[in-house]
Amino acid sequence: MQLEKDHLIQLALCWIHRDQTSPSPSIVPPQLSRRAPRRKRSAYGDSDDSDDLDGPMQDDTAAFLDLQEERRARSITELRALWRDSMSDLKVHRRVAVDRILEVDWPQGLSYGMIAQVAFEHLRTRRQPRDWVAVCLDFDREAISRSEVLTIESITKKKKKKTGAPSTDAKAKLDQLTPAALRDRFSKELSHMFSHALHLDVPVDRDNVDRATSSSEVAPLADDWTWPFTHLRLVLCETPADVCSVGLHILHLPRTPWFLISGNLGRKGVEIKEQCLTHLAHSVEARRMQMPREIPWQKRQKNLEADFEVKGFGRISQSQVRGSDPIALCEVLQKNQWVRDDVFRAGEVGGGKGRAMKRGDAEDGPLVRAEKRRRQDKTGIYRDALEDRDEEDAQALPVEEDRAPVHPTVQRVAKRRAEMEERKTKIEVQDLFGEGEGENDEAVDDEEQDEKDLPRVERIDYDLRLPFPHIDGYGEVDDSLTVGVDKVEPIHLRLQGSHVLAGLRSLVRCGMERSVATGESRGLPTWLTEVRSTKVKVGIATDGSESTVQAQGEQGEGLRDDVFSDDEDEDDL
Repeated sequence: MQLEKDHLIQLALCWIHRDQTSPSPSIVPPQLSRRAPRRKRSAYGDSDDSDDLDGPMQDDTAAFLDLQEERRARSITELRALWRDSMSDLKVHRRVAVDRILEVDWPQGLSYGMIAQVAFEHLRTRRQPRDWVAVCLDFDREAISRSEVLTIESITKKKKKKTGAPSTDAKAKLDQLTPAALRDRFSKELSHMFSHALHLDVPVDRDNVDRATSSSEVAPLADDWTWPFTHLRLVLCETPADVCSVGLHILHLPRTPWFLISGNLGRKGVEIKEQCLTHLAHSVEARRMQMPREIPWQKRQKNLEADFEVKGFGRISQSQVRGSDPIALCEVLQKNQWVRDDVFRAGEVGGGKGRAMKRGDAEDGPLVRAEKRRRQDKTGIYRDALEDRDEEDAQALPVEEDRAPVHPTVQRVAKRRAEMEERKTKIEVQDLFGEGEGENDEAVDDEEQDEKDLPRVERIDYDLRLPFPHIDGYGEVDDSLTVGVDKVEPIHLRLQGSHVLAGLRSLVRCGMERSVATGESRGLPTWLTEVRSTKVKVGIATDGSESTVQAQGEQGEGLRDDVFSDDEDEDDL
């Protein structure tokens, strides 16, 4: 960060002033001279003090220490006058001011707060070379105070709100949010995850600070372009390079849900940045933080020119939420308080799949492949169903509005194919779990009743005992053979989850089935055999009394994991 000499002088005077008026741990006090100056020597090398036995030639270390002590001021008044008068001379180079700050007046080093003030001053002087991105708090749901106790009545009375202007409660919270409260809440949220340094830019009342001469005066406070914002700087304190890096600059427009973000968090990457912004949203009791979509640099110019129609707020484009001039972005954001999700995306940690699973829109299961779902979705079968869903579910499974209309004949064929696939899936589930009591009754057509009648298995626990080379066979394990040195504890294996149990039962059933229908042999399901680096074989044992399950990789011999009897173990699954 390159600062001019007049700005360095102003920073030094501010540090001296704050150390005297309001001392804080974020400002390191300057070091003053701790000893009297050395007595003068005559031309012959004689000293006035008879006890001084040092000769005219001294070692380099002592000369360096004496030089720094001679350069240090003996009092705060002398130090202030030195920075105000002597350092303001035009003949004094900028590197002299830098050397005096680091080597003479603050030799112990600068604190995190002082480094943050240098970054703040650098941002005030150089505004244009930086890229800014606008992010927005999402208050589409009524924010619940953390101190409020959740009850059944409060949850049932809570209504879903469409994405739009923030609610009255959200506006009240934004109006009452002070810069100091924002810093404290954000720091408290981050303290659970990261070791960080978060500082707030507090402008100094420059009328009370001793100013330099007219040649080195900085711009007055009225010309400071950051005064409309609440300016925060965040760095993750793990390495010195991260502390002294650019850091993440956060500009908040007071009483609005908008933030301007610029900079980086060192080598942490984009995911850590999204996590920090999510914690920022949680600190103000918002649901999430909406961030613009990442645009490749090849298509950035084309996408910046494309605009979007926002109901109630006119047209807004990607160029209105990205730019190098924060003042211009501020003017645009004050006019457009909210935009819809085609410009912004949900910046929650975990990505789209985790967000869909949390909202209940996860995959249907391993029996329905992703290719089939995409094929059905492109034909427009689920379009009518999505229109009836609320705003939250529509965000989890978006529908392309610019898609061309599908011919009714194609829709009928696709719908018939989807019903056939659904019927096959239902038959397969019945084959896996058996038929319920009301399955054969023609009067019972409710799918929920059918699912309720099906047996449900929560989990299966196994004690797995692998034989040693000198033990023959995989049948019943005799405990007397595993005594002494070879005795080991069994391996406890738990199979839990409907997908795992359904796959295991399908594995046994399909392996025992040897019939041939329509020219194709019924084997294992494709969702199980298409897994990379996996080869599963199921067959009937040679004695005809047991069915075996063997699993092996693409390279190596198979290993039989367990043995299931036809009568007892198969029914337990």
